[in-house]
Amino acid sequence: MTTDKLRYIASRRRFLRDSTLASIGLIAAACAPGGTGTGTTTGGTTGGTTAKKGGEFHGGWPYVLPPAGHWNGYAPNGILTTGIYRHLWLTTLGMYLWADKKFEYWLAESSGPKSGDNYEVKLRSGIKWSDGTAFTAKDVYTTFNVGRLENFTIWQYVDKMEIVNDQTINFHFSRPSSLAERLLLREPIRPDALYGPYSKKTDALITAGKKAADQEWKDVRTEMNAFRPTTPTSVGPYKMDPATLTESQVTFVRNPGGYAEDRVKFDKVVVYQGETNQISPLVLSGDVDYATHGFTLAVDKAMQDAGIRIARPPLYTGPALYFHWEKAPEFQDVRLRYAVAHAINKEESAAITYGDSGKAQKYMAGQRQHHRGLDRQRRPVQVQGLRIQHGQGRPVHEGRRLCQGLRRHLREGRKEA
Repeated sequence: MTTDKLRYIASRRRFLRDSTLASIGLIAAACAPGGTGTGTTTGGTTGGTTAKKGGEFHGGWPYVLPPAGHWNGYAPNGILTTGIYRHLWLTTLGMYLWADKKFEYWLAESSGPKSGDNYEVKLRSGIKWSDGTAFTAKDVYTTFNVGRLENFTIWQYVDKMEIVNDQTINFHFSRPSSLAERLLLREPIRPDALYGPYSKKTDALITAGKKAADQEWKDVRTEMNAFRPTTPTSVGPYKMDPATLTESQVTFVRNPGGYAEDRVKFDKVVVYQGETNQISPLVLSGDVDYATHGFTLAVDKAMQDAGIRIARPPLYTGPALYFHWEKAPEFQDVRLRYAVAHAINKEESAAITYGDSGKAQKYMAGQRQHHRGLDRQRRPVQVQGLRIQHGQGRPVHEGRRLCQGLRRHLREGRKEA
C-alpha cells in the first residue's frame, strides 16, 4: 500500500499481509476462557494456552517510538495503528469469517443494500470511546471522509455518504463492486473528536470542486498527516497506556465502555516490540503467547521440539523472483518469464524457504490456461520448448543457459542499482 493511504515499510514488517488471519486468532484468544501456562505459534502464526482470567496476554509486534512514532491513525509510523493489535483500540465495523463465508459484526450491528444504489450500515449503541465520547455514525463518516482526503480505495466505488441518525449511515455507490463491502467493514474507525476538523475541511474541498491534484487538497492532507494526538483514543476492548510505552514493550489495559470490553478475558495485553530476531527468544522462553513473525527454520524446529503449537494458515505468500524491466529488458518477453517459472523447482524452493509451512503453488498468476498445471516431470521439456530471440539478434536461451543468463542479469542489476 502506498502513501495514498498508509505506507508499510517492508524492512520493518514483512508479514503485514497475514494481519486478517492473525487478527481473528488474536481476538479469539482474548475472548477465550482462561487457562494456565504459555504457548506460541509460527510459520505464519503461533499460539498456545491462554492465561487465567484476569491475567495478561503477551504478543509481539514492531513499532516506532516517539517522536517518530505517534498515534495518528492515518499517517505513517503510527504506534500499533496497523497490523493485528490495532483491532484492540481502532476497531473495525466487522471481520470476515472465511470458514463461515460471512461477516461477524463488531462496531456494526448489521449492513446491506438498501433502496437504489445505497448501502446501509447500522451501528451498535452504547459503545464509548476512551475519552468518554459516544460512538456514533459521525465517527464512521469522519473515518471515510478523511480517508477520501487520503485516497482510500473505497472512493473508487462510493461517491457520497449520508448520516441518517446516530446509529445509521448510508453509502451511495456510483460503481458496483464485490470488494466494496470489505473495504467498508474492515476499515479501522477513527474518532470524530480528533479528526472531525479535517473531515469538515474535506467537505469544504469537495464543495469547492477541488481534486487530489489541487494544491489546496494537498495542503489539507499535509496538515492532517502532521497532526499528532496527545493520547491514543480507543473504541475497542482495550486502550493503550502511554505511560508503559518503552523501546521494549507497551501495555494495553481494559477500556470500560469500549466494544467487547465486557467479554474479553484478559485484564492486560502486553506487546513486546521487535522484529524476528528480538521476538524469537521470547517465544522460546514462553514470554510471548502469540506471534506472527517470519521465524527461521531453525527457530521453527526449536519451537516444535519445545512443544509449541504452530499454526500454518494458507497465506498465499512466499519467496519470489522479480523481473527488472529496464536492467534486464529480455524479461519483457513473456516466453522467457514462462521458461524461468517452469525451470524453478517450486516444491524444493518452498521447502528450503519455509519448511513445513511452504507449499508449492499449483497455478502461476498471469499465465495462460494451457500453461497451468504442468507437473515436475514435464517442466524440463517445457523449458526447452520455450525458445526465444532477444537482444541484438543474439541466439536463444534455453534450459541451463537460460538460468545462467538470469543469474548474470541479477548480478548486473545489483551492481547498477
